[in-house]
Amino acid sequence: IAFKVEHQMKPKTRIRFGDTSITGDAKNRIILYKPVLEDFAPLSTEFNSDYDVSIRFKVSPHGFVENPECITSSGSLEADQMAMRYIRKWQFVPGHGSQEGIIRVSF
Repeated sequence: IAFKVEHQMKPKTRIRFGDTSITGDAKNRIILYKPVLEDFAPLSTEFNSDYDVSIRFKVSPHGFVENPECITSSGSLEADQMAMRYIRKWQFVPGHGSQEGIIRVSF
């Protein structure tokens, strides 16, 4: 007797970031690197778009994002954490000292 078992995995939802806008000292700093959005990270649960998250962060003198913190939640802890992980991977031009910024991410 042969059994054939087919296991179909449910596709994971991926974040589609629609808009980002930076305010504060870091708003004019050139961004050297942002991860590819489509490949960033899948979410494990059902995820609906139309979220806005505001994140305060610092850019180090070396251009790395430090200390991101959610200052306006989207209402979804998972979405807030995903946005912070995304921003943490950005890299700015080094050499402009430490700067602070606030970014609003819509997805």
